[in-house]
Amino acid sequence: MYMNVFKMDRESATEARNRRLNLTDGNEVHQWITGRQNQDRAAEKLLYRVKHENDALYLYVQSETPFNCRNTAGRGLKFMRQFEVEDTLKDVAEGDAIVFDMVVSPQHEVNNRRVFISNADERTDWVTQKLDNNGLHCTAIVENEHGDIRFSKRQKDKSIRNIRIPCSQYTGYGVVTDKTAFLDLLKNGIGKNKCYGTGLMMASRVG
Repeated sequence: MYMNVFKMDRESATEARNRRLNLTDGNEVHQWITGRQNQDRAAEKLLYRVKHENDALYLYVQSETPFNCRNTAGRGLKFMRQFEVEDTLKDVAEGDAIVFDMVVSPQHEVNNRRVFISNADERTDWVTQKLDNNGLHCTAIVENEHGDIRFSKRQKDKSIRNIRIPCSQYTGYGVVTDKTAFLDLLKNGIGKNKCYGTGLMMASRVG
């Protein structure tokens, strides 16, 4: 699987003007990503995340096959690099310590409906259990931010639906207990709403 990194470049963004990709709009980013690959999200195992780093805005896109990184400046983005995720973890073994960073939308079932978990401790427990069940025993975890992904989406009847996806950002440490399950976790992501910028787990070995 490949990780593709783009930066919202000030010069390119100015030139792009009205065509600049709105990284705060989950549906617009989803449509742009799937359109470049010409595949649906699940088939290509597409995951993405918008992340603030050092006063700049980055878009991380993970894909099963190499991503189409051409002509991104026209949308205000600057392509930074592409690398294979497995290469960064090729020597990982069971018992290795891992540091992780991710945005997820923890949900549980209430009256036959999937709803966001409102209690912070229960959200953290949900994430910890997901990791434990997928080859990574969590040894420390912190919920750093809690907020919403918001966007509007046109329905089949042409009406506009305003969508709000609550989510939380977590960082933490874990120990690999099952290498195969852990790599599958990275490939498939965590939780629901993967179309709209949640579920991508960014991980690296400690040391």
